Formats: sequence, C-alpha cells, structure tokens
Amino acid sequence: MRGIRMLQISAVMTRLAIGLRFKPVVVSIAISALLLVLPAAHAQAIYGSIVGTVIDGSGAVVPGITVTLKDLSKGTVRTTETDSTGSYSFRQLIPDP
Repeated sequence: MRGIRMLQISAVMTRLAIGLRFKPVVVSIAISALLLVLPAAHAQAIYGSIVGTVIDGSGAVVPGITVTLKDLSKGTVRTTETDSTGSYSFRQLIPDP
C-alpha cells in the first residue's frame, strides 16, 4: 500500500512539474524529499484495533452483549457493547513495548 501511495505522489508531482514547467532536477528533489518524509510519518501510528462479531450457536448475531478486553501485562480492562449487528470494536490500543 505504501508503495502505491508513493507512486501516486510521484505521479502527482510529475503532473505538477509539467503543468508548472519545473525543471526535472527540481521535481526529482521534491519527490526524493517526499519519499524520505513518508516512511517517518507512517511510523508514527502505534495504535492497534480489535474488531469482531458475537454470534450464538446457531450463527445468529447477538446485539447488546458486553465484551471485555483484558490486558494481563498492564492490568487494564476495557469494555464495549455489541451494536445491532453484533459487532464490537476496541480502538486505539497501545501495544506492549
């Protein structure tokens, strides 16, 4: 995915360069600068998520059920409730170092 994003940015920069009559050297420097910054910006996301659906033995979804997530190493507990489709999610989970 990151490779596709870099190619898209490269294509946009090339179109900008053609439209604005930039010199190829300036375009190359701009693309190189973007490629150096993108991996560092991407590395800042340290959160994880857990999502799922609660179903009963017959395969039907179960709305309104409390789901508990326990982090044994940190001693924390988070709870959420399933929605009308039986889905639940825990967002912005910080992994152990």
